[in-house]
Amino acid sequence: MIHNTLAEELGINLCYTAFKVEKDRLHEAVAGADAFNILGMNVTVPHKCEIIKELSDIDPLAARIGAVNTLVRVDGGYKGYNTDAIGLYRELEEENIIIKDKEVIILGAGGASNAITYICADKGAAKIYLLNRTFDKAKKLADDVNSHFGDIVVPLAISDYRLIPGGKYPVIQTTSCGLYPNNDDAPIYDKEFYELVEAGVDSFKIEGRAKSSYYVSVVTNAYRNAIDCYLRSPENFDLPETVRNEVFKVSHRAYCTGFFFGHPKDCQYYENSGYIRNCDVVGIVLDYYKERRMLKCVQRNKFLKGSEVEILPPKGTSVTLRVDDMYNENFEPIESTNHAAMIFYIKSDYEFPKNTIIRINN
Repeated sequence: MIHNTLAEELGINLCYTAFKVEKDRLHEAVAGADAFNILGMNVTVPHKCEIIKELSDIDPLAARIGAVNTLVRVDGGYKGYNTDAIGLYRELEEENIIIKDKEVIILGAGGASNAITYICADKGAAKIYLLNRTFDKAKKLADDVNSHFGDIVVPLAISDYRLIPGGKYPVIQTTSCGLYPNNDDAPIYDKEFYELVEAGVDSFKIEGRAKSSYYVSVVTNAYRNAIDCYLRSPENFDLPETVRNEVFKVSHRAYCTGFFFGHPKDCQYYENSGYIRNCDVVGIVLDYYKERRMLKCVQRNKFLKGSEVEILPPKGTSVTLRVDDMYNENFEPIESTNHAAMIFYIKSDYEFPKNTIIRINN
């Protein structure tokens, strides 16, 4: 376990292990831990509420929440704490997710949900929709929290999620669905529910293991520009066509939305699995000579003087340039780049950095 690895790294005399405890043997488990002088324990589902009866003391925050997930040895037994609430709020802050004045959806009404519902109310959530398989359990938790903060928690059965007004909500999943061994379980399978979810992305992968450096450069640059456009004005985001068109300038199959909007059978193309190639890379910029206003380049494919090329820097969007003058490495005029990997120069009033791509439309 990670706890043991960290303890070893930090030189702490600690052993962290798991005990499976049945509901009807909770008292015996705590008594046994006390007899063995175990100094601390974590408690997880389904014991976070029931464990309170076995404590000799309880932290005021945990008492208000009505759930405990950490036990610390004290005189006479164990004192219970709740770190779920503190841990969640710290995580939300680190991810810049704001709860204050927002409406929130919480799935589940068990021990973890006690802490999460409490901390969302305490941090100023405008309203909390508390969804649970059984309405009575959701109502009990809602009544407890509302007794401290006013009527901000709305209890609902999960099947009644359609009563939530349309919009986008931060959603916090507190149920045991998805935990080992039921890793593929979800509390709600209805696609309609997920239209309510305000989701974010920390990172995503662009597949490029078997692709060319040109493919990786162009696609990465396109996504970077798209993200930057969105971040400049999320409310008014409209992807520029110049950015959208970049992904069509690499060798590609016909695009579809995949499984993002359901099964892709209606948008996948089965009649042709071939690749579409609309552009060729004809050169890579090596340097810029300001005194001559020339780009020094290395040839990748043959092209002719008078061609119209697109110049794509490592950052930013492409620029169109007509190549009216072209020279070999001795600065002698040439009509084409007809030798593999030859050095050539083209006129440019603009400086472009090393590794800028020069391409031509087919």
